[in-house]
Formats: sequence, structure tokens, C-alpha cells
Amino acid sequence: MIETELIGETPYGGEVIYLHSDKPYEISAVRIFISVRKAMKDLVNKPIETIEDFISYLNRHPDVSKSYVKRILRYHHGDIGEMENYAFYFKSVSRLFTFLSWIPIGANRGIKGVGTELSLRYVEHYGFIDHGNSVLSKLEDEATSLYRELRSCKVAKEDARYVLPLSTRTEEIIHVQVGRDLAKWANYLKKEPFSEVSAVGEALIKWNEEENAFSLPSIELPASRMPLRKKDEDKQRGLLKMFLANKSGKIYYNRNLQALVWSSRR
Repeated sequence: MIETELIGETPYGGEVIYLHSDKPYEISAVRIFISVRKAMKDLVNKPIETIEDFISYLNRHPDVSKSYVKRILRYHHGDIGEMENYAFYFKSVSRLFTFLSWIPIGANRGIKGVGTELSLRYVEHYGFIDHGNSVLSKLEDEATSLYRELRSCKVAKEDARYVLPLSTRTEEIIHVQVGRDLAKWANYLKKEPFSEVSAVGEALIKWNEEENAFSLPSIELPASRMPLRKKDEDKQRGLLKMFLANKSGKIYYNRNLQALVWSSRR
């Protein structure tokens, strides 16, 4: 039985939802569905288009979840096998949020997490977040027009999606260990200079404190920002820059790539 709890909202109509189940593989089944937003016809006997409807179906047909997971594991999607009986579902958020949400997750930052995002490789573009910015809205209209033109010319969704801006609406489910890892991850999000992302971080911090009695000690708060701008370069990047300074070629920080670029002559 999968239970849902709304624990926060973004300024642009997005929702932060806590998913919980007594059977970990049920959460994995929902992650599988969110990727393509289409149920496997031989396992589900009715068309389903939303996460809420899929969860409702699984709760009425609990045997489906295990078959769902077994099927996908045969295709070697191993991360579905990293199971937990809870996850965080981010509904109607931007691709900017999902992009930033993955930056701090990984061995290099010490935050372990797995998750799945609605894939525009398989799902048609279905709108943008409600940001209220007229300039961005005009850009979105132009991008949508170009996207539809590409699709009408039989360009695959996975190629046409690249003309869409990061305000494109999407959704994702992520599992991060509650307690310390969740607090560190939420802190990264809270410090981002984007109101949507910081709102999610604040909601997760508040929930973690209330639900798990965990508040990250100030001494453990990450000292560096995510490197979106030059002024946020961390110490490791500075050291690397110094090391490469006397090497042949030019090295500089590219804000678009969010990385050091080194042009070497050979």
C-alpha cells in the first residue's frame, strides 16, 4: 500500500510529495512508470496517464508491482534494484530544478541518491511551469512552435526536446537517505539562487526536522556553493586552476559549461 503526503509547494505550482510503502518494490514500480508515463499493457489492463492514477491502481492490485520491477530488471536497469520503502515525488517542477537536484548527488559530494525523471525521450512536451514571466513566456511559445514543427517533420522526441527551455514542466522521484544525507541535499537546494529550487530545499529541511528530529549541525553545512557562477568556484577548482596555470594553453572558467576549460596545443 503506497501512501502519499504533501510536504511542500513551489512558488510556481509544483508540489513536494512524500511517498511511503511497506513494500520497497512498490516505490520502484512507480519510478518505472514516471519515466514514460505509460503502463505496460500486459501487466495493467487499463490506460493510465498520471502518477496518482498509477499509485491508485497498484494499491488495488498489489501483485502488479513485483512483476513490474522484475520486467525492468531483465532489461538491465540496475538502479531500479536500489530499493527503499519511501521516496520524494516532485510534481510539476521545471527541468531546471531536476537538473540542479542531481548536481550534489554522487560520491564526490558524499550524498547517495537514486531516482527517475519523466523522460522527454518518450513523453511529448506538455507545457511549462507557471512562472508568470512574460519575456520567458514569449521564448517558450517560440520554442514550442519549433518543437511541434520538428515533431511534424518526424524528428524523434529525444532530439526535438533540446529546443525546449529549462522552464519545461516535468516530474521526478528521488530517494535520498533521510536524516543527514537528506539534510545536506536539502541545504544545497535551499542555497540555490532560484526560488523554485530553494523552496523545495526549505520544505525538505522542515519535513526532515519535524519527521526525523534531524537538524544538520552548522559545522557540517557545506562551505561551498554549487558552481553555477564564477564567484562560487570552490577550493578544489581553484587549486586545479593554479596547477594548470603554467601549462601550455589557456584555462578559464566557462559559466555555461559550469566547468574549467583548458585549450591545450599538442
